Amino acid sequence: MSDHNVPRTTLTFTFTLTFLVLSVLLASAGSVGAAPVLPALSDHAVVRPKANPVIAAHAKTFLLHRDGPDTALVWVFFTDKGLPARTSLNGSAAAVTFPERTMKRRAKMHLDKVVFADLPVKQEYIDEVSALGASVHRVSRWLNAASYYMPVSMLDEVATLPFVASIRPVAKFHVEEVTVTPPRNDNPPTALDAQALNYGNSLGQLTQINVPAAHQAGYSG
Repeated sequence: MSDHNVPRTTLTFTFTLTFLVLSVLLASAGSVGAAPVLPALSDHAVVRPKANPVIAAHAKTFLLHRDGPDTALVWVFFTDKGLPARTSLNGSAAAVTFPERTMKRRAKMHLDKVVFADLPVKQEYIDEVSALGASVHRVSRWLNAASYYMPVSMLDEVATLPFVASIRPVAKFHVEEVTVTPPRNDNPPTALDAQALNYGNSLGQLTQINVPAAHQAGYSG
């Protein structure tokens, strides 16, 4: 019996982070009578201070020395959504609508009004990063961020934009899925003794189509 190579398929799962952060946000708002404890759940505009440095040292080291293409997938977090800090969302909230089903679900979590996280990410910010040569991958209102594919050499330039608060690599993990090849039976078929099989009253019909002969030759099924 010859040896067979077992194929391996490497699956790469990219965390969008949006779903992870969203679950944390909703969980924090789920306690009865609790006021929002995270800025994204506020009914006022939130301005995120610009980090210093914009790209953490360990993140930059990872991006510069990782194996792979020169293009990296990163989150670009913005400082604001175009509103001054603590500005009421009343005016901007009027443009945000939800299906009735969504509103009922949010009401159960004490999110019966528009919060800062519901406002769209400022399109001018997204476009300005793209204009430098980055390609938008995903936009998250909850994170007030967008993920981009961009050359690693562009990171410092993006970091200087006044509305960019921080830049982080998109988290990834790898799972190697092993495809198991079912065992093969290379042994020749074993002949069956037709006399050992009980065909009952159907023996005559089966004999006409040579079933007993096929069984004697080693075929079954």
